[in-house]
Amino acid sequence: MDKIKEKILVCWMIGEDVISRGRIDLSVVVWDRVYIIEFKIDEEEGEALEQIKRKCY
Repeated sequence: MDKIKEKILVCWMIGEDVISRGRIDLSVVVWDRVYIIEFKIDEEEGEALEQIKRKCY
């Protein structure tokens, strides 16, 4: 039988992450990378990305 290598994915998910510039809807930390997620309902397309850029998250 072939050996199967398993990789463990370690991540932290932080909802409503409070920082000095405001509150991030969801931060996901995977190894040495941080993903910033902003949720928008009934907003113009691109508004979430503009907020991330404007607040320098």
